[in-house]
Amino acid sequence: MAAGQESTERLAMPGEAGAGADALVEIQPAEFPAMSSRGSGGATRPLSRFYDVKVTVTVELGRTSIPLSEMLKLNEGAVVELNRAVGEPVDLVADGVLLARGEIVVVNDCYGIRITEVNAAGPSGDATKN
Repeated sequence: MAAGQESTERLAMPGEAGAGADALVEIQPAEFPAMSSRGSGGATRPLSRFYDVKVTVTVELGRTSIPLSEMLKLNEGAVVELNRAVGEPVDLVADGVLLARGEIVVVNDCYGIRITEVNAAGPSGDATKN
C-alpha cells in the first residue's frame, strides 16, 4: 500500500447482531502524531536524576544444570555441585548484566563481596555466563 493511502477492513463478528447475522467491525490503522524534540534540542539529561533509583543486585556463587527429575528429588541436606571452584571470584550481577567480580567476605555476621575486578564490557557487552 502506498504512503498516505488509507486502508479499511471489515471483520465479521459471529453471532453479535440480530438473529444469526454477523456484525461488522471496522478496522483502521492507528494514527500517531509526529514525534518532536522538546526543550534543549536533543541534549542529554544529567545522569544524576537517576542516583536515587534502587537497583537489585545479585551475587552469583555458581551455576549447574541438572535434569528436572533430579531437581524434584532434592530435599533437606542434599548437595548440589556448582561450576565454580573454591577461591574463584563470584559475579556481581544487576538485571542479568555482569557488573563486577569479587570474593565472599563476612561483614557483621552477614555475607558481602569485596570487589576485585570491575567489568569493562559495559551493558551491551556479552559479559554474563549462561
